[in-house]
Amino acid sequence: MMTKADGEKVVIGNDHAITGITQTDGSTRYESLEGAQQTTLMFPPGLSIEDMIRETIGAMQSHMESGAKPAWIEAENEELLDALMTFYEMTDDPDEIKEESDG
Repeated sequence: MMTKADGEKVVIGNDHAITGITQTDGSTRYESLEGAQQTTLMFPPGLSIEDMIRETIGAMQSHMESGAKPAWIEAENEELLDALMTFYEMTDDPDEIKEESDG
């Protein structure tokens, strides 16, 4: 487990993952990945909540299909977790999360 002195960690469940493949001309082509994936972000100590939110959202744009939202989010920092859940319009109700995953 990380302590505040170690920084912050966010783990995001991703059922709509993509991966970037660099082309010979230097451009990047994205392809879907099958199955449930997980993205872990580790932030250094001293980074503001606003920066962690911005960095998480930016990173997920390269890891998740456009318009998709995470299957779930875990973060020890409640303020960070709440902000990400709000941004992605997610609930913390386990029954609703299961229903969304099932159908």
